[in-house]
Parts: sequence; structure tokens; C-alpha cells
Amino acid sequence: MNKKTTLILTIIIGTSLLFGCGESDTTNQTPVQTTYSGSTFTIYTPDGWTILEPKSFTSNVPQNTLVGFMSNIKNEVFTANVNVVYMALDKEIDARDYAKSNVMTAQKALISFKEIGKEEYDFAYGEDVIKTYISTFEGKKNVQEPIVRFKQLYVVLNTDAYVITGAYLPSENESIVKTVDEMLHSFSLK
Repeated sequence: MNKKTTLILTIIIGTSLLFGCGESDTTNQTPVQTTYSGSTFTIYTPDGWTILEPKSFTSNVPQNTLVGFMSNIKNEVFTANVNVVYMALDKEIDARDYAKSNVMTAQKALISFKEIGKEEYDFAYGEDVIKTYISTFEGKKNVQEPIVRFKQLYVVLNTDAYVITGAYLPSENESIVKTVDEMLHSFSLK
């Protein structure tokens, strides 16, 4: 299994391990934006979302997961979440090619895979712009699990690759979907 396949499987499996199920909670708060600052990146997170850092991960969470954020609106089946995964690449690759490769790998790994869309995205880094994509697709790891919609931003700078993944049920509350989208668009490198 190559590094790209391993990364995609890590993201898909890691998302489920971190955030698979939650208790039912009907709390509906208006989110307040705050900034989470990792060692190499920042991302906006709504007030009230749970922040999961590596020190609190269980042993089954992939080591290249830098941080996870879980919605404060829990669901019995699957709780919406966002995570940031880092991968050191062997060589430089265009972010758009990296994105395409990751979606192709997800297509092979997920049951009932369906590509929903691909947004061309200009990721600002200092005075430079990294041309990339935000891809939306859905599928499930196995037949017993629900279909989950994934929205992923792919950022490659030299040999450093980041995949920012939002995951939620296709029937998710529109305010949560909007929040996930805002989080992906807010991701920036230091």
C-alpha cells in the first residue's frame, strides 16, 4: 500500500474512529467563531465544538491526525466533525493532482461512493496562491454504517501535505454543513 492510499484510508477510518457516534443532543446554539492554532496552521472553530488533540486520542486514531473538532450537536448515528491530517510526501506534487489522487483512492475504499462536486480553490499562502480543490463525496466504510458525506480541502506546500476533512450525514442540519464549509475555507498555514 503506497503513502497516498494509506493517507486516504487514515482520513476515512480516522474520521469514524474519532467521531463515529454520539449521544443525542438537541442543543442549538448560534456558533461563535474562535481560532485554533496548531504549530503550522490555523483554523476557525465554532464556540462549543469539542477540540480533540493528539494527547487525548485513543490508540486507534492515526498518528498523522493533528487535531479533530466535533460538533456540539450530537447525533445517535454520526456526529459531524472536521479533522486535520498531515502527511510528509516523498516528492513535490501539484495540489490538484494530489486532490484527484485522494478522491480516486476514496472511490476504491468506500462502499456506495458518489462524487458530489469539486470546487476549484485558490489557497492563499503569504503572497503565493496554491491552486487546489475542495472535493465533496459520500460513501461508507462498510455495509453496516450509514452513508457519510465528506468534504475535503487538499493543501500541498513543497512536500508537506494537509487534508482537512469535514464529515457529516447527508441529512445533516444546514447550519452544521455551513459551519463545516466555513472551517475548511478558513484553514491557513503559518
